[in-house]
Amino acid sequence: MIKHSILALIGILLVSCSGLQVNLPVTFDEPRREDVALLVMVENRANNPIRITYPITTDMLYKGQYTIFPVPRPGNYKVVITAFSIDRRWGNIFSPIATKEIPVFMNGYDYIRINGRYIGYHLVITDRMILQNR
Repeated sequence: MIKHSILALIGILLVSCSGLQVNLPVTFDEPRREDVALLVMVENRANNPIRITYPITTDMLYKGQYTIFPVPRPGNYKVVITAFSIDRRWGNIFSPIATKEIPVFMNGYDYIRINGRYIGYHLVITDRMILQNR
């Protein structure tokens, strides 16, 4: 009986307390420039699947997918991307349709925030970029 009365008393005290607030300090840590300024994000917005073949090798990136990779130091780089078409009869057969070298300059200082992540360079692949000068 005493347990029930104590629980009831605690319940009444908790209900009567309106607006119980807890102030927690929130800090936003800026990323370290050395960690993110040399990250490259390649995002596929083209209708064709793509594959990065240089400076890294990736699996197929379909529309809406992206990958992030680091470069070793600041400087000029070339990202080589191959676009593929999918065979309509056999869904798992890919034929290369275009290969492009895209120049990327990484200065080692600047970074941006994309999709909730901090990166140094954001490369967006579109249909026009792939099929240009074919």
